[in-house]
Amino acid sequence: MIHIMSKAYTVLFVMGYILAVGLMGLGAIFLMAAPAIEAPFIQNLVTGLIMLAAGVVIIVGLRLRQRVVVEAKVTLKPTQMKEFKCKNCSAALSEKDYTIAKNGTVIVKCTYCGALYELADNPIW
Repeated sequence: MIHIMSKAYTVLFVMGYILAVGLMGLGAIFLMAAPAIEAPFIQNLVTGLIMLAAGVVIIVGLRLRQRVVVEAKVTLKPTQMKEFKCKNCSAALSEKDYTIAKNGTVIVKCTYCGALYELADNPIW
């Protein structure tokens, strides 16, 4: 799910991009026209470069201000629990024997002999 910006921000960003593209287009026209007119050659060259630079700065600024938040939702399929037996007395361990500690580890306590086990999650690479 992608969180989309509000409509006001979207309108402002679109207007900013239009302004930037317009400035860059005018800057390109000034740069192309600079050699054609001899008298204000330097003035047209500088104006064209300033307009191009302003357009680029606006686009970079807008790209840095855009915030897109990507959220991933994960749904787990219900799985069947593997049957475990106590290593000490061989009694079958059920779901009621499992508790989750504060640090997130799973602790198993055998109801028959009281043996404690900590389940480790070993990833398969």
